[in-house]
Amino acid sequence: NSWTTAPEILIEYLTMSKKLLEGNSKETDWILNEWDIAMSDLSLDVEVLADRCDWVAKQKILKEFEESEGEWIQDTMQSLDLEYANLDPDEGLFSVLENQRLTRNLIPDSRVIDAMTVPPPTRASHRSQIVATQSSELESIGWKRAKFKNGSIVNLEEKLDQSNEIDVECL
Repeated sequence: NSWTTAPEILIEYLTMSKKLLEGNSKETDWILNEWDIAMSDLSLDVEVLADRCDWVAKQKILKEFEESEGEWIQDTMQSLDLEYANLDPDEGLFSVLENQRLTRNLIPDSRVIDAMTVPPPTRASHRSQIVATQSSELESIGWKRAKFKNGSIVNLEEKLDQSNEIDVECL
């Protein structure tokens, strides 16, 4: 009998992902590189990942609190767990880590703002575009296609392969 550890599985996935995906795009290469660095750091000490891995950062806070109190206090730990995820920047424990510069911001703020305002090319964004611009002509819309009262059908999966936008004028 032999065991395979979670890190060994992740390294195998990384190796296979590199073989299949390396060189496809700058973003893919960046992700593979960050993954490689994380796996290397993990082999040294899991806490090294606290600056960029959410669960490690939270675990570190809980451990530090346990050490300061001398025991694990379940109700307090549960409260800390919830406060870690509190999105209010004045109250959330993750925000405290950010303010103390104990986390790495892997994604530039400009990309985050873009993601909040410009949806990526997904079926959902294509469906919302159709509903927003042509709801009066729409008979039905589902996961894979939109059907119009005039009988025309738009295959949303094909549109994903073609571009970020659906040409609703052609309908």
